[in-house]
Parts: sequence; structure tokens; C-alpha cells
Amino acid sequence: MNKTVNLGMENLAMTLGPDNGFMRVKNPTQRSLLRILDFALRHRVAAAPLVEQLAFEHQGAESTTLRQVAYMLASDVSTISALEQTRGAVDETTLLALRLAEETGTLAETYELCLREDSDARFRVDDPTYSPSSQLLQRALGILTACFVLTFLAMFIIPTFAKMFEEFGLSLPGFTLLMIVLFDRFGFLLLLFTLAIIAWLVVFALWLRDWQWQPWKPAYPKRPTSVRLRALLALVVGSGRPVAAAMETLTKFQTSSAIRNRLVAARQSMRNGEDPWLAMANQNLLRRQEAESLRLAPDDSTQRWLLQQAAVSGAHRYESVCGILLQSVSFLLLLILASVVGATSIGFFMVLCELISALT
Repeated sequence: MNKTVNLGMENLAMTLGPDNGFMRVKNPTQRSLLRILDFALRHRVAAAPLVEQLAFEHQGAESTTLRQVAYMLASDVSTISALEQTRGAVDETTLLALRLAEETGTLAETYELCLREDSDARFRVDDPTYSPSSQLLQRALGILTACFVLTFLAMFIIPTFAKMFEEFGLSLPGFTLLMIVLFDRFGFLLLLFTLAIIAWLVVFALWLRDWQWQPWKPAYPKRPTSVRLRALLALVVGSGRPVAAAMETLTKFQTSSAIRNRLVAARQSMRNGEDPWLAMANQNLLRRQEAESLRLAPDDSTQRWLLQQAAVSGAHRYESVCGILLQSVSFLLLLILASVVGATSIGFFMVLCELISALT
């Protein structure tokens, strides 16, 4: 009996197909919550006490979030509605995937996709250490450190040496005088730039963590909206549900206003008799070539595979563009900072050489 059930579950999972790691949840707390909900669903037990016990294992905002989910579940609220009404319980893509799975009866299989361990190893962006956002933060911290050093030199060190030379009756080197003039005129801009970087770091760190002040925790990167939409469509097609019906759910629970407006327009075009894939292409939700391929695909399996490949291609394209931009900006800033630091160091050592020569 158990063997028959397991084979049936495996067949359903194969029907949904792999999603190349797009549905995989990476946050440890969210994975623990989904694992408990999956256990409660498969064994038909109440999930609220289990989530309440999980909340005792966490502290701070995570514990509060889990307690709220447990309270909603204990109040006879459906699992997906409880997750939806609890901010930060799961990410947007997971919530949409679970909502679609609830309507198609593939909730257990979608839990399995969310909890799978073998995400696509080709995507370095899945690792918070290598994500563009983390690397951008590292560059910004390096620039901030350099700005602090330059500001300290401009406001304290160079004026002190200038005063020492005046007391000794010596004249500063021409290059050093030029640096002093530049720092005197533009030193406040350097200070403002430093403050701007600090403000940007705070806002960007909050945005990565859903506006929660937890800088000590890793920020798990999100896929672009277009990539997530293709992955969700692949999940819908793999479950055998009509795309037109899934558009209702995607439109209703989409958090991005721009994508939601396009989905509304595409859904209206479908009601007027237009092909669903072409309607989405006309709203720039899909590429024209992708829509034509999906429209001409012979079956759902082919459409699912095409959508998965489109999501993979879009993710790689996004990662490549982010990498090129990040390296270009890093190289440009490195040149600027190296020039400023080098000029400041030359001026500083010229002052030291003149002072040593005068004293000897």
C-alpha cells in the first residue's frame, strides 16, 4: 500500500517536472515552516501546535512571525491564507506557487519542490555570498572606508602639516598646495558623498531584508519578476491547469503593480478571444518568439519545458548583465579612488620629505 502511494506521489512530481531550483526556498526559517506544513498535510494532523513549537526555537522577528502563523492556523484559517496574511512568512514566489498548487490539488508536490536540495548549481546568484546585491554591498563598504580615510586626511592631517610648515617658516611643495586647495574647496562634497553612501547602505540593506533591520543575517537574492513569472507558468502548465484560469490567480495575488496591470490587460484580451500566449506577448510578459513556440507546442509537457528553459535563459541573462555592470562600476570606482588616494599619498610624502630635509 505504501509503495503504491509513493509511486503515485512520484508520478505526480514527475508531472509537475523539475523547476531548475526556481521554487526552492533558501531561507532556513521558511524551509522549517514549509517542512512542518508539508508534514501536517501528508499525515493529516493539525499544523498550529507544530508551528507554535517551532516558534519557541527562534527569537525576535522570526519567532513573532511563526507565532502569528500558528495563531492564524489555530483560528481555522487555511494554510495559504495564513501565510498570505503573515508578512515575511514566505517570499512572494513561494506564496504564489502554493496558491496555484492549492487550486490544482498539487500542494504536497509543490512543497516538495520548495524543499528540494538540488537547486541548479549553474546559478551562483543563488548563494547570498556571490549574489550581485552582496557584491554591491561589499564594493560600497570599500568605497565608504576609502572616503572615511580621505575625509580624515582632508580635515585633520593635511591642515596640521600646513600649520607645522607655517610655524617652521617653510613653504609647502606646489603639488601639496594644489591638494590642499582641492580638499578645501571640495572636502565638504566628499563628506556629503560619504553620508550619502551610509544612507544608501542602510536603505539597500533594509530593502533586501523586506524592511527589517537584520544586517547580521544573509540576504537571499530574488529572481527578476519576469523569470519568476515564467517559472510559475511552467508550474501551472505542468499541473495540467489551463493558463487562462491561472491568470486569475496570478493577477489577484501579484504584488508588483506593473506586472499586475499587464496581467489584467492580457486577461482581458484572452476574454476577447485572443490566444493566451500571444496576449501575454502583446503585454511584454513573454517574448514574441517564446509565445509563438508555446502556441505551436504539441502538448503541455513541451510547453512546460519551453517555459523552464525561458526562465533559465532569463536568469542567466540577468546574472550576466548584473555581473558586467558590477565589474564595470567597480573598475571605474577603483580607478577614481586609486587616483585620489595616490595623489593624496604623493602630496603627503612630499610634505614629509620637505620637513625631514628642513630639520636636517
